[in-house]
Amino acid sequence: MAKFLHSKPFRILKKILLILFLLALIFGFIAAVLWALDFTGVLNVQKMGQKIPVVGKYIADDNNKQSEKSPLQLENEQLRMENRQLKEQLDRQKRQLSGEIEDIKHKLAVAEEKNKKLAKDKQSLQNTVDSLQEWKAQQEGQTLSYESLGRYYAEMKPDKAAQIMGNLPDEVTIGILLNLEDEQVTAILSAMDPKKAASIVDQMRK
Repeated sequence: MAKFLHSKPFRILKKILLILFLLALIFGFIAAVLWALDFTGVLNVQKMGQKIPVVGKYIADDNNKQSEKSPLQLENEQLRMENRQLKEQLDRQKRQLSGEIEDIKHKLAVAEEKNKKLAKDKQSLQNTVDSLQEWKAQQEGQTLSYESLGRYYAEMKPDKAAQIMGNLPDEVTIGILLNLEDEQVTAILSAMDPKKAASIVDQMRK
C-alpha cells in the first residue's frame, strides 16, 4: 500500500483530483457571482447565456418547454378570464341598478310629498264643505222657524204683534215680517214704536 501511494499513477491521479477540485471551486465561485449579479438586476444571466452556442440552445429549449402550457392551465386561464369579465359585468349592472333604485326612491319621495299636499288640500276643502253645509242647515232651520213664527204672528192683532216684536232682536223681527203679507207688515209697523219701526224698515231696505 505504501508503495502504491508513492507510485507514479497515484501521483497523476492526485493531480487530476486536485485539478477537478480547483475547477469545481472556480465554477462554484463564478456561479455564485453570476447568481448575485442576476439577483440584484445588474446582469441578466439568462439572456447572456443564450448567446453561448450550446448553453444558449439549452436555455432556449428550456424556456420553450416552460412557456408551453398544458390544456388544464389554458382552461384555468380561460375560466379566470371569463370570471373576471363576468364580475365586471355584474359590477356594471349593480351600479346601474343602484342608480335606478335611487331614482325610484326620489320619485317616491316626490309622489309622497304631493300626496300629503293633496290630502291637506282635500281636508281643507272638506272642512269648507262641512262649514257650508252647516251654515245651509242653519239657514234652512231659521227659514222654517221664521215661517212658523210668521204664521203664528199673522193670527195676532197688529198692536199685540207690535208689542211683542218690540222686545225681540231686530234680526228676528225682520225674519218674521218677511214671512207676512204686506198689509200685515204695514199694520204691525204702524203700531210699533216709531224709532223701532224706522230701524226695522231701514234694515229691510238694505
